[in-house]
Amino acid sequence: MLNLLFTLCLSFTGSQADQASTFEEWLVAYRGELHLEEYLRHELILIAAESVGALPTPEEVDDSLKDQVNRRIKNAYAGDREAWLTELKRLELDEESWSREQRIPTLNTLIVNRLVQGRREISEAEFRTAWEESYGPDGRQMTVRWIQIMITPPTPKPNATREEVDALRAASRALARTRAEEIGRAWSGGADFLELQSSTGSGEEPREPFALDEISWPDSLRRSIRELSLGEVSTPQAARGAWNLLQLVSSKHTPFESVRAEITATLISRPANSDETDALFADLMKQGSPSASLDEAVLPTASNEAVTVIGRLHGRPLKLSSFTRWLTETHGRPHRTAFEQMRLIERLSLAAGHSFSPEEVASRRESDLEARVQFFHEGERSRWLEELKKNGRTLTGWRREASIRALHDLSAEALFLSNREVSAAEVRAEWEEVYGEGGLARTARFILLSPKPPKEQIDQDDLNEWLEREMLALEAEAEELRRRVVEGGEDFAALARRHSRDAATRLEGGRLPGLLNLRQQSAAIAAAVEPLKRGGVSQPVRFLAGVGLYQIITMEFTPLDDVRAELSEDLRVRRPSAVELSSFVNQLYLSSKR
Repeated sequence: MLNLLFTLCLSFTGSQADQASTFEEWLVAYRGELHLEEYLRHELILIAAESVGALPTPEEVDDSLKDQVNRRIKNAYAGDREAWLTELKRLELDEESWSREQRIPTLNTLIVNRLVQGRREISEAEFRTAWEESYGPDGRQMTVRWIQIMITPPTPKPNATREEVDALRAASRALARTRAEEIGRAWSGGADFLELQSSTGSGEEPREPFALDEISWPDSLRRSIRELSLGEVSTPQAARGAWNLLQLVSSKHTPFESVRAEITATLISRPANSDETDALFADLMKQGSPSASLDEAVLPTASNEAVTVIGRLHGRPLKLSSFTRWLTETHGRPHRTAFEQMRLIERLSLAAGHSFSPEEVASRRESDLEARVQFFHEGERSRWLEELKKNGRTLTGWRREASIRALHDLSAEALFLSNREVSAAEVRAEWEEVYGEGGLARTARFILLSPKPPKEQIDQDDLNEWLEREMLALEAEAEELRRRVVEGGEDFAALARRHSRDAATRLEGGRLPGLLNLRQQSAAIAAAVEPLKRGGVSQPVRFLAGVGLYQIITMEFTPLDDVRAELSEDLRVRRPSAVELSSFVNQLYLSSKR
């Protein structure tokens, strides 16, 4: 039987190609163009690796896969191999199928690393950085013990001047330094450093010697320690909010040139980073001059796949069969469920007698596109086309994919609507959504009064007092506006335009959009508005930082029984949301698997 899905998606362009009757054919049609550049990269690095003898052996790929498994089990499953196998089973995989799926990505990673390493040049700055990371600043690794005398922050009196605060801080620093100097003299007099640390230090110092290579230590302190003899204690050094005494326990200097070969080899052998990988592919793309496309004429069928050429690379033809095999192995599994769901919906839709013309499919595809352009590109189709081109897509390829998706959605929606049962609760909820809470539709106007920012900086302690004064004044102002409407007959809308600080409604005379649903408002608003009749104005309502007034414009009651049949029919034929449709398709699919 002809595959309706594939036939319709191609009929948009007038192609007479055979239908996609297998998963592989569907995958190329639906997701092929999306991964075409990735395939070109794969072929590029295979050719480049072959030309320089950098192709990994099958055994090397196997070893890398085993390393990945062991790391994953150790890091993600706390060493529990059975937990990993259980997770694979949940994904409908086993260790063999997982390895088969990861084989090409692993091969690619090994090749990219080798190609990048073969062209990598280590700068003098990179070498020096790695030397100091491994052997300490300037290649010197110093181990020290530490006594820390914290500088106690002063507590100035209220309204102290800056000069007085600075003097207190200087006195605190001087006092801490004096204590540190006394400890230094005690050590010079024969006291044990560890005993001094226990009796005078902050208690935060490590008991064991540690390497002085942290970046939080100042260069001046490191230089001071470098000048000490083994066992000697430094003069007080300022760092970390304290005066510090450090005893040099050991010192080792590793000359720059003595480790150049070792460090260079390590830097060259590290895995490729993203910048290096991008640069590699940019160069390979220029050298290979790749070109490939997937128009309707080269979509796979049983008769053409082995001989069809989809492009060229380094002058070599790229066969459709190779691309199909690569796409299935690298991206097939995540899409197999989608394929099975689409096929299920297609069969059920055909059995139910549903059919959709190419024009209907194209119309749905274009309406979905219009919604996307409006949402993501502010209605500018040219921006969407630029994004499409940037991602390596063509308009033909996008239309093919979108037509498949549109036909699936139309078929699924038809099945959904033919099976939809509208409950009484859904009808009631729709009634209240359309006609208001309890069928009482209110429309309203709104005036917001809010305090202006203070002219001067206010301390936190005075802020609440200032705000309360402002709120009381706003409540009085709101009450005066209310009086002018209720007693003086002034136009609420005109007052809203002059006085309201709500930018969203002020120019509309304070009119709130849609219906005023009191269930969606705060208790204070609901209590103020609920008793009002048409034209009534509420008492002032206090918000977090403002005061509001409401006026009811219209009130209309619609009994549920008057519109029950109409609402029920509207709900029955309403297009389902994406979430509803996805849930429906998933339920059908799961049922078909039982």
